[in-house]
Amino acid sequence: MTDRLLFKLPAAALVAALALSACKPGESGPGGLTLPGAPPAPPPDPTEAFLKSPARAEAYTALERNFPEDYARIRAELDAMLKGGKSEAEVQARAFELFREFTNSHAEQTVQAPDAQLVALAHKQVALMTVLQQDNVEACAQITRVKFESDAGLTPRSRAALSAVTAAQLEATKAGMAAPNKREGLSGEAVFGSFTEALKRENVSQAAQEAAFADEADNPPAALVCEGGLGIARAIASMPPDQAAAMQALALAIVLAGKKPSEAGGT
Repeated sequence: MTDRLLFKLPAAALVAALALSACKPGESGPGGLTLPGAPPAPPPDPTEAFLKSPARAEAYTALERNFPEDYARIRAELDAMLKGGKSEAEVQARAFELFREFTNSHAEQTVQAPDAQLVALAHKQVALMTVLQQDNVEACAQITRVKFESDAGLTPRSRAALSAVTAAQLEATKAGMAAPNKREGLSGEAVFGSFTEALKRENVSQAAQEAAFADEADNPPAALVCEGGLGIARAIASMPPDQAAAMQALALAIVLAGKKPSEAGGT
């Protein structure tokens, strides 16, 4: 009877069963399987699970690598919240605030990052805006108009794209501290000329540009604002590296200063 049953078992299940039969109670078999009577695995650390989740890991890894003391400080606060019974939504909201405080406090160093880091950031921004246009056009519009105050409504892949932008910005901040680039040799007129040409190449409509740079009192459709924001991001990323870095630095300075695009002048 036993022999007949064994012949009906799938090969993989038979191999696993034979391997487990060689284990003592409590020992792990293939794929982490254990025999009955094994002590339960310890629950995962909630803080580690929060920080290393796919939607957040890139930003926290970059923070730990580049600013270990700030990472330890932020981790300690979030750890206390998670182990004190706060919900994941509450912890995420506080994490958003902490990262914003950190980036705002290092605005000068970030905009003075070398070209390579700012160009990399520009491309991450394009990726974020592309995902948001599909997943959350309101958030896309809010980022475009510097009104993004919470990531609570983002999908996991949108949050992961935002995490990648944050990581690139942290890399830029660290590089700006080590080798500041004030871009004093670049002509503003030449940079804006290149930007205007890039907008044309990317086929960013005039309506979308105007929506992205609209005054605070105006209320253009979110989809049109998002279209303009994505087009602007693509245009910047497509420029020659030194000019792309200069435009990205300007865009970043506007965001970190909390200004609206209309307050900084349009195209």
